Amino acid sequence: MSNIFERFAETQMVAATKARHRTAEKRERNRQARIAQSEKDAPMKLSPLEQAMADSSKQFRGYMRAKRAELKQLLHGPDGERWHELVNVLRALTLENGDRLIDYVRQQRWLFDADLRTRQVAIGLIDDAIERLRVQNGYAPMDDALPGEPPTVFQIIRDELKVMTA
Repeated sequence: MSNIFERFAETQMVAATKARHRTAEKRERNRQARIAQSEKDAPMKLSPLEQAMADSSKQFRGYMRAKRAELKQLLHGPDGERWHELVNVLRALTLENGDRLIDYVRQQRWLFDADLRTRQVAIGLIDDAIERLRVQNGYAPMDDALPGEPPTVFQIIRDELKVMTA
């Protein structure tokens, strides 16, 4: 048991102080329980490569969230109908109807009259759709023409919208 002084102190403490002491004791017990007693109990630390991949994945998910939010804002903005139409055309895109996509873009005066950022978002959507379509059909995501070869659908649209990409 405890000594007489501890028992007397216990009777003199107010309930709030007793609760604080109990909480502190509980916190200390939990902290002690979390300390690894052996190597197998220790949490696994990622290797530098695994950590870099995890960080990159977080960044990519954040980037995709921002991209979706930007598209959502455009779809609900003043030119929402035009953006919906572009998205629908891109969803209907096949490997065989690339020329139709070029013709469609050429007819969209609003894209040619738009500011650079709007044209960049549009070319980004077009690029994503073409890459997705290529991958679904077993091709490499990108296949820009080499010098002397005819330009690809993406290159034609990019050049016509006057959007430089890296």
